[in-house]
Amino acid sequence: MALYPGFNNADQWMIDKVAEWKQKYPTELWKLFSPDFGDYLPLSIHVGLSHEAFFTKHHDTYNKLKAENPEAVAEARKKLFRGMYTYSGGPDADYR
Repeated sequence: MALYPGFNNADQWMIDKVAEWKQKYPTELWKLFSPDFGDYLPLSIHVGLSHEAFFTKHHDTYNKLKAENPEAVAEARKKLFRGMYTYSGGPDADYR
């Protein structure tokens, strides 16, 4: 799997990344939903494409993945520490 999504496959890339982590790193899945980690999905979209692309084209897929993985999202929120390297460009709900 590519480290970052391509121009036309960001939605599928996020879906595949979550599926891969569920299989290979199930106890670390929450990191995909935490702005404190480099594997945070909105950050990956930002690096692979652009910040604007995430919010205009891929936000719905991200929200769907969050809804499908409530335990991982809850764990991400529980462990959010807003450190020096916390990505600040994700959806507001990820910081509450």
